[in-house]
Amino acid sequence: MNLFTLAITGSGGAGAISSGEMLLQAAAKRGYYGILKKTFSPQIRGGESAAIIRFGHGPVENFDGVIDALVALDWNNFSLFSDEVPVTDATLVIQDANAGTPPAELAGRDDIVTLDATSTAGTAEPNWANMVFLGLITNAMGCPVTLLTDAVEARLSHHGESLYQAALQAAIAGFD
Repeated sequence: MNLFTLAITGSGGAGAISSGEMLLQAAAKRGYYGILKKTFSPQIRGGESAAIIRFGHGPVENFDGVIDALVALDWNNFSLFSDEVPVTDATLVIQDANAGTPPAELAGRDDIVTLDATSTAGTAEPNWANMVFLGLITNAMGCPVTLLTDAVEARLSHHGESLYQAALQAAIAGFD
């Protein structure tokens, strides 16, 4: 991987930003360089949010405006990101099975990959789609599972044992 740009989008509270932060942490421990851009509306919950992460083997100085992969936790308000998350025919688009209908700018694409994060998470609460995708991406980057579990622990272990365990279970399911 020379440089790779990933966007994770979803409604506020869906976990796009926290997933981006944990992914950047795991990637850094794997030896990658990276930068993270956070975009969200002023609403406390329910507004749009996006984490745009650019990785590389050497220092990463900027975003080049190309999105190599997009993870859509949901499609609510995705169109508001059209300037910051330019999706091209070359962009790998992965969506949650419960993401809703892709926006008009993606109409007609038959190459959108759909993952049922709720089923993948197993008995973890269904609102952990972001953690399933975090596990999937961490594995795809060649990170060992320990980097994933370390990132989840650092971010969520102080929120209580049951919440932490559910998030960890979903992340590992995505990794597997």
